[in-house]
Amino acid sequence: ILQSGFPARLAKGFKSRNVPLVFYLRNVEFEDLGGDLKEFSDCQFIANSEFTARKFDDAFGVKSEIIYPLIRPEMYQTETRRESVLFVNPHKHKGLDIALNCARACPEIPFTFQMTWTLSKEDLDELNSALATLPNVRVQARTQDMKQVYAEAKIVLAPSRWEEAFGRISAEAHINGIPVVASAQGGVPESVGPGGVLIDLSEPEETWSSALKRLWTDKAHYDQLVQASLDYAARPALQRDHQLDTLEAVLGRATSLADQ
Repeated sequence: ILQSGFPARLAKGFKSRNVPLVFYLRNVEFEDLGGDLKEFSDCQFIANSEFTARKFDDAFGVKSEIIYPLIRPEMYQTETRRESVLFVNPHKHKGLDIALNCARACPEIPFTFQMTWTLSKEDLDELNSALATLPNVRVQARTQDMKQVYAEAKIVLAPSRWEEAFGRISAEAHINGIPVVASAQGGVPESVGPGGVLIDLSEPEETWSSALKRLWTDKAHYDQLVQASLDYAARPALQRDHQLDTLEAVLGRATSLADQ
């Protein structure tokens, strides 16, 4: 199973030895492939979203089985105090400018910025400068315990400017019935579904803050999206048994093809 590290290069060696091959496609940065996947159209492919599958089909003519990221609910499920808006990974690619604008426009709402990626000194200095004028934003250090992160979140803000292949944060939030306000970018609409609000990046800044304010203050609207997020988290495509059964079927097909 090849996932990263120039998989097309690795695949050539394995294929020449008749080793069964499965490509697991997890992003849409084609420059990371190390080759042309059209050479492997007789192999098996898995994609982490319908969006990813479409991108690779359009570019290389390969068909993929969809297996969403495997998320273990026990690692994320917690009692949620619903005290703040959570923005994970304050990086430019993740829509930091939108998150900062939302915090400025909503001084009455507390925000938590959860660090994940290591920021360059320049990016960190810019972030600290912006936060100096935003007393309603608290920055939380990186952690392996996402339970305590989601434990205080009422809303997750995911305004990514990057062409996300899926959007795992939304799926994790939904396990706790936390609605998501996110960009309609890449595979994010699949991960958010009915459990949140999707906003096109071309929309004006106030569209984001208005969506947050409504969720923060409109209990009926909020409760509706809480239930929708819980229902969406329970869909078969995100259940571990279904995902592993699908993976086993793909591996079986790959083995059969190699034996022919």
